[in-house]
Amino acid sequence: MIVSPLQEDGSPDYVAAMNERYAKGVKVEENGYVPFAKMAQRKATEKWRTEMVRWFGEEFEDGEEKEWESYVSFLKAKSQDTVIQIFIRDLGAMCGQWWDEEDSPELAAYLKRSERFLDAAKQAVERPKFFSPLVLEDHQTMLDLSDPGQSAATDVASALAARATLRAKQDDFAGFLSDVIAIKRLARLLSKAGTLWGWNAAVWVEERGNRTIGTVAGSGKLTVEQCVELEKALDGLEAMAAGGGVAEKLDVHYRWRTLDAAVVIATKRETFQIGLGGRNWELLDRDTVDWDVVLQTINLYMDDCVAAARKETYTEALKAWNATEEKWGKDGDLNINVLVQDDEDRAAHSRRLGKIIGWGLWYMKWADDSGREQAMRSEMVRVVLAVARYRAEHGRWPRDLETLVPVYLKEVPRDIYSEGGKAAVGYSWADDGISVTAIGAQKNTGERTAVEVGK
Repeated sequence: MIVSPLQEDGSPDYVAAMNERYAKGVKVEENGYVPFAKMAQRKATEKWRTEMVRWFGEEFEDGEEKEWESYVSFLKAKSQDTVIQIFIRDLGAMCGQWWDEEDSPELAAYLKRSERFLDAAKQAVERPKFFSPLVLEDHQTMLDLSDPGQSAATDVASALAARATLRAKQDDFAGFLSDVIAIKRLARLLSKAGTLWGWNAAVWVEERGNRTIGTVAGSGKLTVEQCVELEKALDGLEAMAAGGGVAEKLDVHYRWRTLDAAVVIATKRETFQIGLGGRNWELLDRDTVDWDVVLQTINLYMDDCVAAARKETYTEALKAWNATEEKWGKDGDLNINVLVQDDEDRAAHSRRLGKIIGWGLWYMKWADDSGREQAMRSEMVRVVLAVARYRAEHGRWPRDLETLVPVYLKEVPRDIYSEGGKAAVGYSWADDGISVTAIGAQKNTGERTAVEVGK
């Protein structure tokens, strides 16, 4: 719990606390979020726009970024069925796969229209800081919040990925390099946001960058000089933490949003529904609940989740997440009836309510897993580049990855999903390109989805 700032009724104001915490030391002109907030104006509410003006002043109101639109919005003149068909057709291009203007004239036209906005976004990612104010709409809690500016940023990443591969296919290496490094910088900028959804957006954008580089470098079409230039550009990027990054978001944002939900449930008397499976908390007799126990339960639960996310290796983290699930129970097994059950005393009922409000272990684990996967993908991208440079120098693909050590690689990265994380990543090649692979995380069904970077 926080002791300040407080709302008028004396309860903690977690939204204001988040904004105070992450706004410190961030000047408007240094804030990489502002241009993306300006791009989001079309879809934002009046209250959100008013708050952006309050935080950012004239810089938010100036410029033409408000004319930006996503690809789906660009296609809105067509029938809904056509929009869906075109978007699905072009999804691969926006994920960094090869394409050209004949494959998708609509996407090519969209990129041409969006050039000035994409250039503005590339300037934004050069800014050193990122603060996105939380704006609470009427009758909302922190559970209900979204961020239009970060949504615009992910749309930009998709557009840059599509333009990067198009430029590469047109032998415009400088344009490709500029776009793909901008994607990677955008991921690092988003990771500086204080929210868990900011971290998830950063990981999503990082994947776009990794896939795009993998597609181009894995084709074997780059020269030695181009491989070296791309490697140097990647070397110049700051690190994006895998475990520690998400742990901070869980410890502050996710913990506070959960505590905020508990406070709202404990104090609000009007009929309302609050996330958490759409449970109608108005049915709850609040006087029968020990709210101290509820809050203690949430904090203990979050402590275990944060500790799992702080583990250095995937193997250690997986063990910790499994132990947390065994201790607290699976989300799907939780009785989410908010009323006291026949076999419950006050303490037991209050503890179960704390679990219901904190419900979401699968989501927190997924956020941690996704960050770790992208960190490994980034290492796999460097392998693809090393293989590409070897081919450019020797005129053939290497037979195995050990051939690259130590001239092209210091060492072959480990597959974090292998037994104990000890096995090397996989490698396969054909005349038209190569792939570097990891076996992927094991799902509840026992199946795995391979992680692949390359052609």
